[in-house]
Amino acid sequence: QRRRPPDGGRRGAPVSAPAAAARPTRGDDGAGPLEPRDRSPAAVLEALRAGNARYVGDRPRHPHQGARDREALVAGQRPIAAVVGCSDARVPPNVVLDQGLGDLFAIRVAGHVLGDDVLASVHYAVEELEVPVVLVLGHEGCGAVGLALDAVRDGRADDAPLVRQIAPSARAARSLCAVDPDL
Repeated sequence: QRRRPPDGGRRGAPVSAPAAAARPTRGDDGAGPLEPRDRSPAAVLEALRAGNARYVGDRPRHPHQGARDREALVAGQRPIAAVVGCSDARVPPNVVLDQGLGDLFAIRVAGHVLGDDVLASVHYAVEELEVPVVLVLGHEGCGAVGLALDAVRDGRADDAPLVRQIAPSARAARSLCAVDPDL
């Protein structure tokens, strides 16, 4: 039998009234919601899209990063989404989705390699934290994927663990894209 934390294992304690009052639900610039109107997948995706639009438009709000927010998170977390993203330092999920502390359960791994540890983290987010959305955040110019593509193209041995994990997908992509010999 699993041991549950004192809050029953349900996303931590509710946000305190002062912290909740300090969290605006809509940006002053009209750039969409800072928080979803509810925890439905559609509302969460709307908030994440709005956050990304703020980031792309250079109008980030940097929500939920104040002292009250940090204090409220001591009791537990209640993220709105799990985000599986690359560990590339250029694409931090909380920044590119303009979300704050405790808003996202970020799972980052080079090249989006879905090993048991990553899958276990996604399972935890869904089953224990009850996130309504699992988002895979991709990006262009991934160095890990590029390394694997180069190894496959050059016929090098798959000696690096990351290359070994990505190489099967790289080979499949190469065979599907046979029209581009540089891939």
